[in-house]
Parts: sequence; structure tokens; C-alpha cells
Amino acid sequence: RRRMTVAASQQQRHVFAIRHGVPEVAAGLCYGNTDLALVPGANDAVLTQHAALLAQARAENWPVFSSPLRRCASLAAQIRPDFQTDPRLREWDFGDWEMCAWDTVPRAELDEWAADPVHYRPGGKESLMMIVQRLKTFLTELPPSGEPVLLITHAGVIRLLSVWQHDAPETTAIAAQTSVAPAYGSVSSFCISLS
Repeated sequence: RRRMTVAASQQQRHVFAIRHGVPEVAAGLCYGNTDLALVPGANDAVLTQHAALLAQARAENWPVFSSPLRRCASLAAQIRPDFQTDPRLREWDFGDWEMCAWDTVPRAELDEWAADPVHYRPGGKESLMMIVQRLKTFLTELPPSGEPVLLITHAGVIRLLSVWQHDAPETTAIAAQTSVAPAYGSVSSFCISLS
């Protein structure tokens, strides 16, 4: 029985995900994979709000992984200087739509996206299914351990984690369409099944 319990725990990971703070960007712009700075004081607010959780993460030596985009990596560096960046945790890459006002994106392209939200590549770059696949690879490659993992990442990744079904990527992608984006600087907690 003891061995079965250990094996079962290695098939699930407790994941804490922090969404980066408020970015410095005008309202109404598409900025998924654009490397934006944060508004002044954004990281300080997150560190203060979640001080108890972050103290536990440091004390228990949880692995910390971050998107390489500076709005995430700057926070991760303040939590744990030896954090690891992983490009699979970055936000959706909207290609030609990046830093365009949403109301300037051609209506026909938005209609194509609405018709196939899972496989369409907004801005010609990355589909939702591609994000699911990169996130699945990241989760599968986490070192086996019973300790929690702390991710500093983006709304798109966290929305996928909130509906994660490891062996059903298309189901995950479809469910993410109706999931709610977390607030800037918020913490989400998940028990992710890796089988």
C-alpha cells in the first residue's frame, strides 16, 4: 500500500500559479507575447499580498519556474534568485496582432478565430492547441517530487491549468474558452493529474 500511495502522488502535482502584476500597456491592445514592463510597484504589491505563501515556498525550497517575459521573470527573481525560466510558460503569441488595437484586427480574421477557437492561429502565429501541447510537455517534464511547484506566468496558461485534463488536450482547449482569467497578481492553486 505504501508504494501505491507514493506512485499515485507522483502522478499528481500541486501547482501554485501567480499571474504577473499589471503591465504598462494602453487599454485595448493585444499584447500576449510582447515583452512588457510592469507598472511601478506591481511586484511589491504581489510580494506583500502573498508573503505567507512565498515564505513557505522559500522555506520548503519549492521549485520556481517562470515565463521568460520580464513581467513574470522580474517577480520570480524577487521570490527565488535561482528560479528557472521556461518559454513554454509564456503567454499566447498573437503574431501580427501583437500590440495592435483589438478594434483594428480585421473582422474576417476574428470571425475565423471564433469559428475554430482551438486550432485557428490568431495573427498567424500560435493556436490554442499549440499552447496546450507546450504546456503538456512542460508538466510532463517536471521532476518527480511530492513538493509543490510555483509558476510565475500569464492568464492564458493559468486558464488552461484551471481546466487541465492531461490526456485530453482538445477537451482542455475547449474548456479553457469559458474559464475565467485570474486577476493580475493573484495566486491560483491546482492539483494537476499527469496521467
